[in-house]
Amino acid sequence: MFLAMNYLKEGGLFQKRALVFSGLRRTSLFLVLSFLFIVFALTGCTNFLWGTPHAAFTHSPELCYCHQEMTFDASGCSGGKDEIDEYQWTFSDGGSYSGSRVHHTFVNSGDYTVSLTITTEHGQEATVTHTVHVTAALVVPTLYQTIQAAIDAAKDGQTVIVLPGTYNESLRFRGKHIAVQSTDPDNSDTVRATIIRGKEYGRPTVNFGEGSRSTLAGFTILGVPLPQNWSFCSACTGLIYIREASPTIRANRIINSPNAGVAIYESRAHIEGNVISNNTGIVPGGGIYIDSLLVAPIIEGNTFENNTAPSGGAIFITATAPKPLPACATETIVQRNVFRNNVATKYGGGAIFVEYTGNLKLDTPDSNTYSGNDPDDIFYTVPPSE
Repeated sequence: MFLAMNYLKEGGLFQKRALVFSGLRRTSLFLVLSFLFIVFALTGCTNFLWGTPHAAFTHSPELCYCHQEMTFDASGCSGGKDEIDEYQWTFSDGGSYSGSRVHHTFVNSGDYTVSLTITTEHGQEATVTHTVHVTAALVVPTLYQTIQAAIDAAKDGQTVIVLPGTYNESLRFRGKHIAVQSTDPDNSDTVRATIIRGKEYGRPTVNFGEGSRSTLAGFTILGVPLPQNWSFCSACTGLIYIREASPTIRANRIINSPNAGVAIYESRAHIEGNVISNNTGIVPGGGIYIDSLLVAPIIEGNTFENNTAPSGGAIFITATAPKPLPACATETIVQRNVFRNNVATKYGGGAIFVEYTGNLKLDTPDSNTYSGNDPDDIFYTVPPSE
């Protein structure tokens, strides 16, 4: 019995010693962890707790022009395992902002650095810096109230940038070799939001002549509805009128004209990547009317839809020649277009009508696609009998 009682006393002492040791171990572990936390905090090494933050940003439009408001977006940033508490922006031209999405306008052309620093809830930081190239341009309506005013002021080789909005103007390029474009011709929303609407029936919305080799890109181009007392005028055909000039017409929506979409006379125009739809030709050619003998346009990569004319619902090709001969004109190249639901109401060629003096060149095999054109896709006429 004495031995048993002695064993219990010693066992209790052992348990007490074990408890004391356990407490000391926990205290030591706490002190060690506290010490390590203080060391990591002082040296900035808290990534093991909060993760590594990452700073990133984009800007739009991708092409930057002076006097054009740009949007800078930091939604691609990450705080690691932590929340982002602050976004601080610094622009080398003197601008500074806070927030995940900011706007900035560069006044002068050149290269500028843009820096973004993010700070997380627990004080961690990450920084990213990009260089933005800003190109000189005549910006409408920031610098010039109207597109025509900017065209008049532009010198050959310059660019006119048009901000989204509706511009009620009839434009003349006056033989210049310039570029007139929306802020982002390859963005469909921008194209829909940047509208040029003609001022009066009988005048084209955009007029090229005098040898102009300008570019028109990224607009929705509209005409003026027929007035109640309108009179027939074959010379005023086309929302876009091109005579003895060779512009590039790219990435536009040419729509809802009461008198054809584009009229081309003796031109090497390049008509590329446009949507040409819902145009009505009083004369042949609902989408495009072409009368070129010595030179001819290239029509490629466009979508022609729901255009209507007596002949050539989408395209009409002819050539005015001193001595009319079959296929006497330079070849008009028509390739990689989509023709859909175009209608010729009288003489055929729902998609394309080729007058006997005109000359159509297709790829072999034909790279255009056709669907729903009435009464046929392509119609060729034969020379009149002697």
